Amino acid sequence: MAGDMTEGGTTGAIVRFSLPMMGGALLQQLYNVVDTLIVSHFIGAGALVPEGMVIPDGSVAVGVPAKIIKTIRPDQAAHNIENAVHYVGDAEAHAEAVKQCEIIETEAKTK
Repeated sequence: MAGDMTEGGTTGAIVRFSLPMMGGALLQQLYNVVDTLIVSHFIGAGALVPEGMVIPDGSVAVGVPAKIIKTIRPDQAAHNIENAVHYVGDAEAHAEAVKQCEIIETEAKTK
């Protein structure tokens, strides 16, 4: 049966199942990098920023509701951006490796 993950090899099924999630994660990371470059605010994961709250450039906000906990220097911001770009590159390399695994598995099934 097509799409049945309970029969046959599990590797290919898991890879095919996870590709959309990995693609979404990659797009989210790209969005975060661009958002950081443009906005230059750092909002913590899970922070809820109330409507109308102004977060100054170079500030870090976390919590529910969000509170500004510190300001960062330009060199720290640049380092965070470099890390984010590196993380996106790792995600792209991982996605390519997953594609290669899928190709190898497909070839093995056709033999």
